[in-house]
Amino acid sequence: MAVMNFGTIGGIVTSVVFGGGAALALVRLNMRGAFTSLSAHHQLADRVDAVEQRMAQMPSHTDLAVLSGRLAAVERAVGVVDAKLSGVTDAVRRVEHTLDLLLKTQLDAEARTR
Repeated sequence: MAVMNFGTIGGIVTSVVFGGGAALALVRLNMRGAFTSLSAHHQLADRVDAVEQRMAQMPSHTDLAVLSGRLAAVERAVGVVDAKLSGVTDAVRRVEHTLDLLLKTQLDAEARTR
């Protein structure tokens, strides 16, 4: 059985500790850009909280369906009013034409009597 002296064992332990420490330092140096700082993490968490609060205030699918139904009802009502106004416009045009004819007839009659 071979006996190792303490100098050899100390050299091996020192090499392993130094090599492991160097490897850990190298990994930490390379991973520095992969993780965010604590302040950047808090800023991102605040932004996510703000987005979640805004999302909670947005209308739900049911709200949008109700709103869509109400909008469709208003569009139908506007269509009915448009049709009625179109009919009234035609009636007013006919009355104006009739009044123009009556006025022309009246003015012609007055011109003949002079």
